[in-house]
Amino acid sequence: MLKYYSLRVNSPKEYTSNKKATGFSQWLKALNGEQLSEHCFINELTTRTNKSSAIFHIQLTSLSLNALSSLVSSIPKKGNFIRRPLLILQIDTLVVEGPYRNKVLSFLNDHGDRFDLIHTTEYSTKKLFEKLTPTHVFELPHPIDVHAIRPYPRTTKSHDVLVLMDKHQQSEALLLAIENLGFRTRTFNSTNKEKQLIPLFTRHSIVVAPYDRPSDGEWMAYAALAKCVVISSNHVDLARRFYPLSISNNDDLTSLFTLFRWLTNNSELLQFISVNAAHKVEAINHGNSIENLFRQLNHPLDKKHIERINANASSGNMLFNRQIVRSYGPENVFYKPDEFAVVCLVKEGEAYLRSFIAHYQTLGAKHFYFIDNGSNDDTVNIIKSVANTSLYITKLQFKFYETEIRRYVVEKNCQQRWCLTVDVDEFFDFPGSSYADMRHFIRYQTKQGYTSVVAYLLDLFPEKIETVDSATFNRSQHCFYDLSNIRTECYFSKNQEYNKFNQLGNKNISNYYGGIREKVFGKNISSYVLTKHPLAYIDGEIDILTDPHYCNKSKVSDVTGVLLHYKFVNAAYSYISDRVNNGLLSYYADQEYRAYKGTYENGKKLSLFSKNSIFYNSIDELIEKKFVHISTSYTRFLRGVESP
Repeated sequence: MLKYYSLRVNSPKEYTSNKKATGFSQWLKALNGEQLSEHCFINELTTRTNKSSAIFHIQLTSLSLNALSSLVSSIPKKGNFIRRPLLILQIDTLVVEGPYRNKVLSFLNDHGDRFDLIHTTEYSTKKLFEKLTPTHVFELPHPIDVHAIRPYPRTTKSHDVLVLMDKHQQSEALLLAIENLGFRTRTFNSTNKEKQLIPLFTRHSIVVAPYDRPSDGEWMAYAALAKCVVISSNHVDLARRFYPLSISNNDDLTSLFTLFRWLTNNSELLQFISVNAAHKVEAINHGNSIENLFRQLNHPLDKKHIERINANASSGNMLFNRQIVRSYGPENVFYKPDEFAVVCLVKEGEAYLRSFIAHYQTLGAKHFYFIDNGSNDDTVNIIKSVANTSLYITKLQFKFYETEIRRYVVEKNCQQRWCLTVDVDEFFDFPGSSYADMRHFIRYQTKQGYTSVVAYLLDLFPEKIETVDSATFNRSQHCFYDLSNIRTECYFSKNQEYNKFNQLGNKNISNYYGGIREKVFGKNISSYVLTKHPLAYIDGEIDILTDPHYCNKSKVSDVTGVLLHYKFVNAAYSYISDRVNNGLLSYYADQEYRAYKGTYENGKKLSLFSKNSIFYNSIDELIEKKFVHISTSYTRFLRGVESP
């Protein structure tokens, strides 16, 4: 069994394992390991009898840098020993700046190849080191002790505001503006005094942080656990994970106050943000973090660490491997580099499933991974009746864990391969599909180094919609579309917390909003986002499914596809009502579905068909109308594809 050791250098206080709810020290607590001094660490590393049965974890900080430089000769290089411990180096983000930066770069250049895994908590830090050194650095957040907040029960239900500032930050204008809106405020001048911060979070419902904090966003974990709403211009990775809806794209105080005023005018949205953040923390609790670490190490979990994960489950932690369970079919099916698997989260998909599966079988899908989220119709039986399918079952709440459920299955089954993540009412197509197949399309992406493909939702509808509750779907009847109400915006103008680090292969790629649904059902806060990133290569770099519509940290293809979207079948009203009445959707999706439901119930005859409706023939016409984008490079590629 693997024993876990971490290195303590110079300052025992800095590494006290039981005091902080997050940070490097939490690896020690999560893995039930042992903390060693420099001498004991090296002695254990070099004299351990069973060298392959240990993990040695070192944090590279300004304190440990000199010690590590002198001790590194004792660390065996990879490949020098048949039986060798696993060596992990975590780079503290603060050593990127100041006088230590060059020393760290020199250390990584000289000794980076001695470690099995080098990781940091911030993607920007990762990219910096990879740019300046030959070292591959992984992004891996620290574990969070989700029980840290429990001794501090929430003591207020009012919208009192806590403003976090450093000593030299002047935000009097912001404070005055917030108070003029009728809020009571309190300021706090440090995010490092954890014993004072946690009880403060439990006494305030809103936390405003005008500036970036030098702490990897650790304090945000405490705020999330306390179910606070954080409104900030802090763009650390934990902010994107926990508070994507309340992070300002701009750093100026005026923009931050505008966001504050908009959010505080919507109590329902505030409530969703606070509860959602508390759920998002669970993705990096102790048990889930252990699984993440071993996946990055490409090392199977041993009995000891499975027991640790089980102990986390029994203590109330939400663990994905316990909550998303494979009930049918194989796992991690092999398929070739130019093939793909389909991943689909579904509930009551009986009306669509046969057409859905037939479409993707024709497209060339190697395997289907379905996740059922509590279907009461014939969904499960249909899935089990089809070859090359696997079925996972989960009862996790869709409104909080939609992306985590999909991501868990994708990362478990599709590493270093292509996958297509789609809803059961979405049918993917790509330019040139009339004479090239999906293998050609994937080969092009691979050749160009792309790791994701944008596809735009195109709502297809029949001439007449029946509102009867009948689980039928005749795809041939859904043959009309309408482009008259589609808005386009810069790809990075919104949703930066979901797509900020993507690299576009085609500058013409933008975000689409609106369409026929906004035209018929009216405008609402959801904006009817029509941009998705369904096809992706899981390379260890991409942050898949940051949102149901987006991925991050990918190289986006210069050619886009289409998702033929069949939202309004005969059974749509029953489906929509179930999700609204039972509160199954996230805030934005719920607003959109309420608009659908209201239109169905207002007594008017529902019709999407109008004089602007166009009969759909093929994706070629969408290229002509510039709804779908292609590049000259892809056009040349298609010319070289032989017709079947």
